[in-house]
Amino acid sequence: QFGEMPQTDIGKALMEMVKQIAFETSLKLGEQEGGIEPKQLALLSSAIQRLEQAESLSYKRELAIRKEVAQQAADTAEKIVTEAGLSANTVKKLKEQILGVTLGNQ
Repeated sequence: QFGEMPQTDIGKALMEMVKQIAFETSLKLGEQEGGIEPKQLALLSSAIQRLEQAESLSYKRELAIRKEVAQQAADTAEKIVTEAGLSANTVKKLKEQILGVTLGNQ
């Protein structure tokens, strides 16, 4: 069913599916006569908390990967433009554009 989706997209899709199931379950439990039993509420809350932690970890991992890829691209670009004889200021500006940051004096 997931075909050629990247692993991170599959993980995100699965998390969304589980969140939807948790939401639907909470609605059904709330409609029960007598409401939600404390044990059911505790289990559902625990599942939601673990899901949120997994999403946070996945997000942090994705940010770290993106940062590493940008750094590698900036380092490669720096090497190429330095070899091509461009000025240090041009190299700095290029790295700033790739990394999306302002670099100090180098």
